[in-house]
Order: sequence, then structure tokens, then C-alpha cells
Amino acid sequence: MKSFLIKLVTSVFIGAFFSAWVVQNVNLRELATYPIDFTLIGLAIALSAAALHLRAFRWQKLLLPFIPLTYWQVFKALLVGHAMNVVLPARLGELFRVNLCKKWYALSRSVALATLIWERIADGVTVVSCLIIGALSMNSLSHHEEVVGLIFIGTPLFFGTLFIFFLLRRHSLAHLLRNWPKLLARVLPFQKGVQEVPLSTLMGTIGLSLCVWTLEGLSLWAIVRGIGIALTLLQTLLLVGVVSLSTLLPSPPGFLGTLQFAFGISLLSAGCSAATGVLAATLTQIFIFGCLAVTGMLLLGWTALKKPRLDVHT
Repeated sequence: MKSFLIKLVTSVFIGAFFSAWVVQNVNLRELATYPIDFTLIGLAIALSAAALHLRAFRWQKLLLPFIPLTYWQVFKALLVGHAMNVVLPARLGELFRVNLCKKWYALSRSVALATLIWERIADGVTVVSCLIIGALSMNSLSHHEEVVGLIFIGTPLFFGTLFIFFLLRRHSLAHLLRNWPKLLARVLPFQKGVQEVPLSTLMGTIGLSLCVWTLEGLSLWAIVRGIGIALTLLQTLLLVGVVSLSTLLPSPPGFLGTLQFAFGISLLSAGCSAATGVLAATLTQIFIFGCLAVTGMLLLGWTALKKPRLDVHT
């Protein structure tokens, strides 16, 4: 409970900080002047849903060495986990998904966590690459300190985590942690999960991640196009990188504040006003995150009413 309260307070503080940036830099009355093309908003929802299905397929491949779950079983846990990321602060939906795997499928939390960490690494490497390439669309990086900061933070973070992940595949921690048996008992199952996923599967998920973020990028492009702004390829890549990395910050439910800031600085770099970024972020929260949260919560409620036993497919 104490840990949850700390995360809650931190996320609210960060959300308030970025919301203050919005209030200071955006003329909120300007938001009402932009027409909204709801056909393109619908397209954005469809593209985001397609990306979610592809994420489920990717996760199923990662879980296959440990448990032969059906696609529907994997999709249920992933959908609810992503919905809880929207509903709960500080991305606690990831831990919720780990616990669901334990409850529904008797899958070790350490193994589930290992697969989720690889997902985040694959996604992180992809979006940081998008950010670096997208930065080429800016005339002068010196005038965009926020983007430069994200590049300098995100690049070592994800590529460093990638290095540690592969280090764990080759070297056991048993000797290093021999004097801390309780910690060793927790870490070794996680390391086993890291080691037992075939290298070919890990590399395959990188390719699937490129497909996932192609769909996510098209979804973001459609949202922005829906308010009358046509982004170039490089500008869209920049938007993907900044928006994705912003969701890693501990933030209030719905990524309130942090998402507005991410869209705002991205569209400012494209020569648009910060107000367009705030509007695009709000549309994303209402229509994409909103649909995700409602669908996931309904699925969780429906599953709870069924009161299933361990649903392991053999």
C-alpha cells in the first residue's frame, strides 16, 4: 500500500507539472476553432486496435516456450493489462498483467515479467530509433531542448537495458547473489525466463515491434490529420518517439498532462501551435485510450462473473 501511495503521489505531481505547462503555453479557446474529422478518428481507433492484436500475437510467441496459451487467452490478459495502464497511475497495468497470468493461467510471475521486459525493450529500441530519425525533421535541435533530452535519456536507457538483458542470457547470477538467498530465490526464476526464450523468437519480436509501431504511427498520424494537420514521415516518426517515451513517466490515469506535453512539443517542432498538440492528445485520450479502457474493464468484469478456474490450454 505504501508503494502504491508513493507512485500515486508521484504520478499526480508529474501530471500537475506538465498540465501547468499546458496552461501557460496554450490558448485553450483556440481548441474550439479546429474542425474534427471523425472519419479519420475512427481510422485511428481501428489502426490502434490492429496494433493491439499484433502485440498479442507477439506476446504469444514469447510465452510459447513456457506455456502453450491460445491467442484469445493471451489477448485477454494483454487487453486488460493495457486497459489498467490507462485506468491506474504510473503504468501499474504491467504488474496487473503479470498477476493476471498467475491467477488465470498459473504462469510464474518471474517468467511473465521476463517476457514483458523484453516487450518493453523491443518497443523502446524501436521508438528511440523513430525519435532519432524523426529529429532530422527539425531545423535546429538547439531550439528543442525537450526532444534532445529525450534522445539522451532514451538511447542509453533502452540500449543499456538491451545489453543487460543479453548479459543475463549468458551469465548466471547465482554466484554473484549467493550471500542473499531470498533475493536469489526471486531473481533466478526471472533469469531462467530470460534464458529460455529462443534467440530466434527474440529477434522475431523486433520485427513484429516494427509492424506494431508502424500501425501505432499511422494511428497517431490519423489523429493529427483529423484536426487538419498533415505531418510528413519524419514528423510522424518524431511524434511516435516523443509520445511513446512520455508514457513511461509516472503519470495520472489516462496519461493526463504528460500526453498533452508530448503532443505539444512534437507539433511545435512541426511548426504548429501547442494548442493543436493539446487537442490531438485529448482526442487520443478520449477515443483511443477511452475505448481501450472501457473494453478492457468490461472484459475483466465479464471474466470475473464467469469465475473461471485455471484456464491453461494444453
